[in-house]
Amino acid sequence: MSEAYQASARNSDFNEGSAPKNKPMPQNIEAEKSVLAACMLNAEAVEELILKLKPESFYRPAHRIIFESICELNTRRIPIDQISLADNLNATGQLEAVGGKPYLVDLADNTFALTNWQNHAEIVKRTAILRELIYAAASINALAYDAPDNLDEVVEDAEKTLFGVTEKRVSSTFSKMDSLLTEAFGVNYLVSATISFTASVVFNYAASMRYVFTHKEGMSRRREFAIFVVLSVIGLGINNGCMWAGVEFLGIHYLIVKIGATFIVMVWNFVTRKIFLDAGDAPGEILSDIE
Repeated sequence: MSEAYQASARNSDFNEGSAPKNKPMPQNIEAEKSVLAACMLNAEAVEELILKLKPESFYRPAHRIIFESICELNTRRIPIDQISLADNLNATGQLEAVGGKPYLVDLADNTFALTNWQNHAEIVKRTAILRELIYAAASINALAYDAPDNLDEVVEDAEKTLFGVTEKRVSSTFSKMDSLLTEAFGVNYLVSATISFTASVVFNYAASMRYVFTHKEGMSRRREFAIFVVLSVIGLGINNGCMWAGVEFLGIHYLIVKIGATFIVMVWNFVTRKIFLDAGDAPGEILSDIE
């Protein structure tokens, strides 16, 4: 779907068949504060929260910035507290944007976060997914109202939008499985990465072929899955190549590179699966010898 449609959907009021006008987006600011407080007060909570959440999971922009800084400090193996967090935010020129040191102090004073941060993290994750669903629905709504003459183009863009949400929903469960296996159970990082990738491919295949794409008549499930795996491996290579080039060669922060790489791979996954696996398109010739 075009950037114009996505931007329109995120910034416009909803019309008939959508959410009531001016109704607030799903959010829970207190739960977000609790999660950030837990990161500053409990070192063990940090690893689990980074596995479960992403900066964009937070609704308040200041909270996204703070969580990004927490992720960066954790990557550098620097203990996280209000002092180290304030220093890192100040170094990047973002301290005042989040409310300054007083706001970080207020967050750290929330000792209640130590007792219920797991539940609060689930609330943050749930509201983030609900917002993504609303954005997707609004994007499709806007596209339908301003539909071009080519109906196939409209349907394909709608499918692509839904696929994006499905991809995030399924992949989020396995995206950090390798880290969990390595950190919590001492599994070799290469073994854990293989397990994570395999699980992700299997579940993405099941979700994509059930909810997004239509099985092609005459194509065996074995061949279908083989093609899906090949396309996924290529997508993994594209992702790793983008990450390496952005971080090592261009010197861009890994979280920013990850956003761009994720978008590129999402487009790759949708377009190639649409061409090679979805009914209604001519079978691809590139992988025609896969049985």
